[in-house]
Amino acid sequence: MFTLKGKYFSELSVGLGTVSKGNTFYCNLRLTLSLLGSFCYIWVTVIRFQMTRYVGSCFFTLFVLFLWRVGDIADACKCSPPHPQQAFCDAEIVIRAKVVGKKVVSNAIKYDIQQIKMFKCPNQVIHAIFTASSPAACGVTLEINKEYLFTGKMETGRMYVTLCGYNPLWEDLSASQKNSLTRRYKSGCDCKIIHCTSLPCPISTTDACLWMDWGTNNSQNLACIKSDGSCAWK
Repeated sequence: MFTLKGKYFSELSVGLGTVSKGNTFYCNLRLTLSLLGSFCYIWVTVIRFQMTRYVGSCFFTLFVLFLWRVGDIADACKCSPPHPQQAFCDAEIVIRAKVVGKKVVSNAIKYDIQQIKMFKCPNQVIHAIFTASSPAACGVTLEINKEYLFTGKMETGRMYVTLCGYNPLWEDLSASQKNSLTRRYKSGCDCKIIHCTSLPCPISTTDACLWMDWGTNNSQNLACIKSDGSCAWK
């Protein structure tokens, strides 16, 4: 059994047959990728074969197919989680809402919602949000009867959200994050938050703040605010 990171479900079955000098060779591959949280488990099962000199070619074929599926995973949705303030500033619309229904519609999923509070434009009530139909296409999976903070964009009159945005459960936000949605994040939109993944992480502008990790105080309780011509965590 092999294990690797992944975000979507797929299944592939292949049968191969060869006859040589009366010896029959048959090989079947079942490759399953199943979504369990953020991990994807791959089961490769050779169902039946009779040992012949062609076994090597079969496993070579299986190996090529395996790499093909891994390549698909590598091409799946890729993005780093944004800082809440950066997500707020980049979004066209930010709302708090409760998910009350779900429906599949033409290559997308429509979630019916009850809007609770509007934090950022437009001046209208949102009754539904849309997302891609699979996590591989950056689609967001939501729970019914749960409240979320949604950061998204408006397209043709619809609100869209993706995995590359910031759409946490409302109950998972800290008190400081909730309070910052009303004023502090907006006041810091003149600043850029740079995600630093390793040290040293130089910064060449005064209009930015460095952000190291999701669990730090910077993401949980602080906002990047400009004061006296430069940006700093406050």
